[in-house]
Amino acid sequence: MGAARQVIAERGGVRGLFIGWEANLLKDVPFAAFKLSLYEGLMRFYLYMTPRPNSTVQAWESSAIGVASGMVTAVVTNPLDVINTRVKAAQAPAAATTGSGEAGAGAAMAARSEVRIASIARNLVKNEGSGALLSGLGPRLLILGFGSGLFWGAYGFAKTSWFRVALMADRQMWQGEDEGSSSGS
Repeated sequence: MGAARQVIAERGGVRGLFIGWEANLLKDVPFAAFKLSLYEGLMRFYLYMTPRPNSTVQAWESSAIGVASGMVTAVVTNPLDVINTRVKAAQAPAAATTGSGEAGAGAAMAARSEVRIASIARNLVKNEGSGALLSGLGPRLLILGFGSGLFWGAYGFAKTSWFRVALMADRQMWQGEDEGSSSGS
């Protein structure tokens, strides 16, 4: 990590730490919004299809729905991720490939300012075909499916566990008040 920080500082300065932030934002905001909305929609549908008295689900059910939402989101947002990666690669300092020195760093700054997300997307489809927008989908499906399943499963477990603890504490509090009010009369 120290070596990476040194290379970034030498070749791109502090600005090098923020390469591709616009593309990252354009990828991550729709990703998060879609994944959360899809999870909630799938959960509502699941509860509709499997009625239960108090609409609670087990942690494994939250996890399964999380896997589904993560995998669907991976497919839908994969083109944005591919473009994001290409933008970051295009914005990398030219000194990394052309050698070091002030001339290389100056050229890198100029090249970075000319990189546009739309032009990279257009060139990608034109040169490699629309299938290139799905490159890396297999590993992304595994990572996001597993990660979402783990996150939502842990969330479901914590939620139900906390609910049980809070319910027990609430009962003890009310029972304690009932005993205190009846002994004071």
